[in-house]
Amino acid sequence: MIDMSCVPHKRSLLFASLLVVVLVSSCFISVLSSSCNTSFFVLGASDKVIVRDETELRNAINNAQTDKSITIALDKDITLTNNPLTITANKDITITSNKASGFYKLIGADGISTITVESGGVLRLDGIIVTHENGEKGLGVHVRENGQCIMNNGEISGNTADVVNDPVYFQEGGGVYVGRGSVFELHGGKISNNKSFRRGGGVFANVDSVFKMFGGEISNNKASAFVSGDGGGVFSSGVFELYSGKISNNQADGDGGGAFINTYFDPACVFRMFGGTISGNTANLYGGGVYSLQGGLWQRGTITGNTAKWGGGVFCPSYKSDFGQVVISGNTALTAGNDVYPEPETEDSSNGNSGGSVDENDGSVNDGNGGLDNGNNGLPNGSNDGSSNGDNDPASGGVSLRDRVIVCLVAVVVVLCVFLVVFFVSFQKRLHQVEQKQTNP
Repeated sequence: MIDMSCVPHKRSLLFASLLVVVLVSSCFISVLSSSCNTSFFVLGASDKVIVRDETELRNAINNAQTDKSITIALDKDITLTNNPLTITANKDITITSNKASGFYKLIGADGISTITVESGGVLRLDGIIVTHENGEKGLGVHVRENGQCIMNNGEISGNTADVVNDPVYFQEGGGVYVGRGSVFELHGGKISNNKSFRRGGGVFANVDSVFKMFGGEISNNKASAFVSGDGGGVFSSGVFELYSGKISNNQADGDGGGAFINTYFDPACVFRMFGGTISGNTANLYGGGVYSLQGGLWQRGTITGNTAKWGGGVFCPSYKSDFGQVVISGNTALTAGNDVYPEPETEDSSNGNSGGSVDENDGSVNDGNGGLDNGNNGLPNGSNDGSSNGDNDPASGGVSLRDRVIVCLVAVVVVLCVFLVVFFVSFQKRLHQVEQKQTNP
């Protein structure tokens, strides 16, 4: 009988188990960190800070390290006094709610923006309501020049752009004001029931800014007639790309009930529609759904149920407008052009929208702001329908979380198999030596 007590298999098995645990943990940490754009080695559990009042909230932001992400969770509704909540340069702040369902409110002071993002700062909204009390005025989120705001969930609602006590005089962008060179991304949640006394009831995007809408909803916002009351839902002088989501039931006392694209005053202004729905919006003058003097890149989506005096769906006097596969129907014009006004001059009107189909093999667009390559399908990074989802988000570089998990698991299995082979060979060799010793003592 062979005595196995001298074989150090227990220690080897323990070492193998620990190695597997380390490998699996490292891979999942790598996957989750890359998908969330954060480092778990940097954050850890201590970097989720729960706050219950204004003092704790401001201290958490002031004490956040630069160039490192931090998550701040509201544990109750918090009302700000005197100043906006400010995200300074080189800080990456996520604000959420410490709540199983629903959202806590962050309430701004009268006449002051609720949140300000300074140049170089990054704000991520993931489950709070940014608002003002009834009758009080002030922007919801003000992104200054070269700042960044990413909204994944929650609401920006009940804000009013009027006379506010910021360094700049604002009557634009009731929900979100996007400054020059800044980036705003909407992936989910609502921007609703905001008001502007000039332009951009829901979102105002300034010159050289980039606004990308991958989902969510911009609804029930209003641009009133101070100067022209344009852009009930969105007023854009920069790059506006609509991939998915809804722009609905907004109202403009002037032009562009759903969206006003300011190409006349800024030739660098661009509108690109890859998906989504623009519906139920109203403009007192031109463009119930969309007002765009110079057209844009239209590929997919739906524009329906909008109303205006001229151009119930789209007002686009460009000499030639190609609406691709965008469905423009069921809109109402009180004077002329139910769906499109004026009728676009095209060589091919076979798609039912008075415009030809997009030649996707010729019409590539590649510029420093949009980052698009339309040579194959007009969409970035292989997205096929212009919508954002977990498996093929245009903003993710084309590599899904699922693919990362699969690659990491395959790597773990390969390493584990190699280790087991080496361990088995070593174990057989050791067993053979033990047998020889017992045979020839």
